[in-house]
Amino acid sequence: PMVQDLEVGPFENLGDDRALSDYEMIMQMSFADTAAYQAYQKHPIHLALKEKATSFMGGPPATYDFMKK
Repeated sequence: PMVQDLEVGPFENLGDDRALSDYEMIMQMSFADTAAYQAYQKHPIHLALKEKATSFMGGPPATYDFMKK
């Protein structure tokens, strides 16, 4: 319930050498505010997903957090 928007997609090589091609999959999500993000981090469904997804990952996930102005 804290996630406002969620997009998931595979990396697509568009020929830009700056692209983060080391990552096969991207998840982008939006939250109303910092409190919603922090609540999401502790939510049982999110914690269960992290546990299950770990076996499919080649390494630790990377994040890029930002706030819209």
